[in-house]
Amino acid sequence: MAYEHVLKMLVGGLENTASDFEKLARLLNLRVQFRGMNKRFIPAEYRPPGPRYPKKEESASKAAASASTIANAYASAVKYFGAEPSFTCRARSRQL
Repeated sequence: MAYEHVLKMLVGGLENTASDFEKLARLLNLRVQFRGMNKRFIPAEYRPPGPRYPKKEESASKAAASASTIANAYASAVKYFGAEPSFTCRARSRQL
């Protein structure tokens, strides 16, 4: 992979940042407990992460529709310049 080293550096940096944030959060929690502010501080209730992911079938159909729209736009651009669009994917599927 061409960017493997860069990705490893990014992952290492994110790991370090997460570790640093965890240490900071622990220190802040201790500070709140030491100063007696834990009675005034009410933590938020846990909420599961935002909107659920769509089902694979729904996501695949949206991706196929988007790919079709992009392909049609490219074909229109090719026709505009006076060339014939190639439908290699359709030709290959007929051969199989």
